[in-house]
Amino acid sequence: MAAAAALADNAPLFQVRVLHAFEAQDKNEVSVQPGDVCDVMFDVMREQGWFEVVTARGTHGLIPVGFCEVIASSVRDAHTYNDVDFDVDGESQTDD
Repeated sequence: MAAAAALADNAPLFQVRVLHAFEAQDKNEVSVQPGDVCDVMFDVMREQGWFEVVTARGTHGLIPVGFCEVIASSVRDAHTYNDVDFDVDGESQTDD
């Protein structure tokens, strides 16, 4: 519960909409369905293909980067993600 309280004090980096169903496989992951909107709290595992999110239901965990699309940036880091797309394998693809 302490982790949830700590997250409540932080503004999300940005929001994502889930495109594909994902069923959590371990305690660090969270299950999501297409259309779910999640707040991305941390993206330190982005290079490994994961976002740490809080769902609209208040559940917290990791979801695959490639299963979602960025729909809203926050002021905390808006410029970083505007030109980056992620494929299903979680690899970043920039438009150069």
